[in-house]
Amino acid sequence: RIPGCKMEKLFCLLWFCVALTSAQIDCGCNTVLLLDNSAEISAKDFNDVKGFATTVVSEVSTLMNGMNGPRIGVVSFSDKVTTVSPISASASSLLKAISGMNSTVGIPLIEDAIEKGTEMLLAAEQPGKCSTLVLLTAGAASFPGSVTKATETAKRGGITVVALGVGAFVNATEMEMAVSSPVQENFLHLSQFSGLSYVPHTLWNPCTVPLQYQDPDIDVCYCDVMFVLDAG
Repeated sequence: RIPGCKMEKLFCLLWFCVALTSAQIDCGCNTVLLLDNSAEISAKDFNDVKGFATTVVSEVSTLMNGMNGPRIGVVSFSDKVTTVSPISASASSLLKAISGMNSTVGIPLIEDAIEKGTEMLLAAEQPGKCSTLVLLTAGAASFPGSVTKATETAKRGGITVVALGVGAFVNATEMEMAVSSPVQENFLHLSQFSGLSYVPHTLWNPCTVPLQYQDPDIDVCYCDVMFVLDAG
């Protein structure tokens, strides 16, 4: 377990090296983002998905230095799976690829996306010191148990599986079974896509102290509040 990681810091694994020291960056971690762009997600909400991916890449852009820096790949999925970007250490290429993504139609084939991401990580030209699949979806599995089964290959290959589920159609029970342990650190269920903006910004600020010394108390929740004001 990496010091300082909390459930809200879902991507602490991406910053394995950064969490250890701010003086020497030697990470080489590979991460593949699996982004749902199916009919479950409106065009407006998909902008939040793209914003999330853009922020994740932007946060590590200063650390992407080839062999020693983090590398990211991007996959989108609906009723077909598309490689938006292969695993890359080029932040500019990744940001351009993410910017060009569009929402589509069809059901989310989550298990196929997981298989594609796993294939990319296991076949990476530069094997990572750590490998992570990050699944972001608003849907559920095509068949009961298919998502959990798809992640088994990833886990056997040493890949950490984390997931962000958004909305009421997500099968939280299945996601909890699919992600790596500990579940409370690797699965986060949000009620709205706007909540995505709260996840990546707690990761790493290269201008500040190492991650283990940062422990912001951020709780992603949505509550109804009624103010009763005396106008007398």
